[in-house]
Formats: sequence, structure tokens, C-alpha cells
Amino acid sequence: MMYIGWFLFTLATTFLTGLIVLHHDRHHLEDFEYQGKSENN
Repeated sequence: MMYIGWFLFTLATTFLTGLIVLHHDRHHLEDFEYQGKSENN
């Protein structure tokens, strides 16, 4: 049972980390595009 619990914990941690990274990258790309438009104007 401990192996199953450890596996679920690792899976949940990896999933949450992936969501945070994807959300951060998406936000960073939006900021980068916004800065580029500001410089062009």
C-alpha cells in the first residue's frame, strides 16, 4: 500500500508542477508579446 500511496503522491506532485510551469510559461509569453508591441509603438 505504501508503494501505491507514494506513486499517487509523486503523480499528483508532478501534475501540479506541470500545471504551474505551463501557466507560468503562458503568462511569460504574453508579457513578452506585450513588451514587443510596446517597443514597436
